[in-house]
Amino acid sequence: MTQRLKALAALSARLLVTALVTVLPKAQAASITAFSTDFNVGAPAEISGVTTTESVQGFSGAGNGANVFSGSFLRNITGGNPTGTAGSPTVLTLAGLPVHTSIDLRFLLAIIDSWDGSDVGSGVNQPDYFNVKVDGIHVFRETIDHEDLSVGTYTNPAPGVLIAWGNRFDAGVEQNDIGFDMGLEPAFLGITHTSSTLTVEWFADGAGWQGDFFGTAPTDETWAIDNIAVVLNGVVAGGAAPEPTTLALVGAALFGIAATRRLRPAAAIDAGTGCCAAGRGLAGHARPLHRTLPSRSRSSSVAPT
Repeated sequence: MTQRLKALAALSARLLVTALVTVLPKAQAASITAFSTDFNVGAPAEISGVTTTESVQGFSGAGNGANVFSGSFLRNITGGNPTGTAGSPTVLTLAGLPVHTSIDLRFLLAIIDSWDGSDVGSGVNQPDYFNVKVDGIHVFRETIDHEDLSVGTYTNPAPGVLIAWGNRFDAGVEQNDIGFDMGLEPAFLGITHTSSTLTVEWFADGAGWQGDFFGTAPTDETWAIDNIAVVLNGVVAGGAAPEPTTLALVGAALFGIAATRRLRPAAAIDAGTGCCAAGRGLAGHARPLHRTLPSRSRSSSVAPT
């Protein structure tokens, strides 16, 4: 009996392992795009705050691969009147997100006209900050200079991030403009996030921010974004019910485990005592082992002589 129990237990363990190996690959984490927009038909409902869209003008075609400025982008010209007044944010709000562990935030950024970065030579016209917040927490806050990145804090973009340089946008005055592919900026990759809701804010500020300083065209310092995408990482894929074969394996394994528990002797019999070792009381006294003895037939009983 002992050998049979061992064989059944081993078989049950193998079946259970096989079932787990079958089902676990379907629970591997994946990355999915939860939201995207290119603004070519205006700002979607998930975007609020400043939502004005217009032609990308000379930024058209700047980018990496298929991810390029095209058609329209969202341009924010707010703040700076008077100097130092923070711009109003452009806000993305998402809800009902599946379980995930982090996000990647991708977008193209256009820095338009006379951003002064941290150039002390500009006097009161600096610093000029570009900001991104996720759920109210800064993930990016850097000063950018439109002519010389070295006089801002964003001095050394990662490879592939800088995608345009020169006069790319006519806002009423010719200035050097800059384009960035922020989908390659490490600050926007793998941002820890697990909530079912998400809020992203883009805005400009700083003591020298002039934005729509003149109140009418030409504007002084503005920015625009295009091709926004929010990617959720760590999403469990293959959430469908297990296949019948997998269920059968699990069932067989559990049946085998239950059978071995039923068939295993409750306890060994104490040698020479006829008592069950597991039947000892708290004081260590053995309880007698009750056995059913064959009854004697009254009609056949014979008195000893």
